[in-house]
Amino acid sequence: REQALLELRREVEQSNQRAEEERTKTAAFVEEKSALLTRTEARLAQMTEQAKGAERRLDELRQQSEKRVKELEIRADNLELEARNLRERDSLLVKQAEDAESLRKQAASDYEREVTQHAAKLKALEEARKALDSAQARVSQLEG
Repeated sequence: REQALLELRREVEQSNQRAEEERTKTAAFVEEKSALLTRTEARLAQMTEQAKGAERRLDELRQQSEKRVKELEIRADNLELEARNLRERDSLLVKQAEDAESLRKQAASDYEREVTQHAAKLKALEEARKALDSAQARVSQLEG
């Protein structure tokens, strides 16, 4: 019976020793996994902060882009308005040039007509002068 008790004690001690070894291994495993979890949580917090920073930067870039697009749209509208005004001005200048050409042609025609009229009057005056000279010559012959 004593032998059985000793055997039983030895088995209990061995079992206790194995349990202590398992507890030590388990504690080391838990400590290792806890450290890994702490590092993972720290890395996750760092990555979360980086992601928030990236989102803020993305929002800034999006706002800058939207602002620039609006500025370009305004500029494009202004340029279109300026182009429309230039087309209207060009059309008006073409019409004014056509009107000026028409007036020039009319003035040239009027001038030509006046020159022709003056030439006709000069010719008539020359003929009248010749007739007068001829009449004076006859009067001088008759008197003389």
